[in-house]
Amino acid sequence: MTARSKYRPINCSFYDLLEADATMRATSNITYATDGSEGKSKGVIQKLFAKHGEEWLELDNGLILRLDQILTFNGNRLSDAEFC
Repeated sequence: MTARSKYRPINCSFYDLLEADATMRATSNITYATDGSEGKSKGVIQKLFAKHGEEWLELDNGLILRLDQILTFNGNRLSDAEFC
């Protein structure tokens, strides 16, 4: 079992993109990194939630991701988003 890295909050402009798609129930394309590997998933965001001081999302396909694991969301790079 690997130790979980410390959560790094994402900026609010990127969170707004996630929230807008969740509200519209739009199909989203997500690239993410976990345990040194990269994955891709497509689905509708069922919920955005906080747990133990970390922010998460759950897709309709059952995937649950910590928000700081997201690399791209519908072509938008987390690293390019402006901080509020």
